[in-house]
Amino acid sequence: MSKKTVKIYVEKADDGTYWGTTQNVPGSVSSYGNSLEELKNELKRAFDDYVEVAEEAGEDWVDSLNNKKGFEFVLDIPSFFKLLPQLKISSIAKKAHINESLMRQ
Repeated sequence: MSKKTVKIYVEKADDGTYWGTTQNVPGSVSSYGNSLEELKNELKRAFDDYVEVAEEAGEDWVDSLNNKKGFEFVLDIPSFFKLLPQLKISSIAKKAHINESLMRQ
């Protein structure tokens, strides 16, 4: 991860919605969307609102965001495979010489 990006951890819920939460900024900003693209748009909007409120409140940490350039969206492994169901976990586990059941966890 580049220090110049805001890292967003993304998970896909069982109902198909995507949830994202900031990781490397003070506080926490979370949002969700019915698709990965919708999540990205909603989270960027929520983050902009968060920064605007912090600026109005005179929060000193806002200055540290000046060197942040964009967002880095990171999916956990199960969410990655839910996003790309055509990839088979068992095939990747075999190639990586990892126990298939452990990989699924």
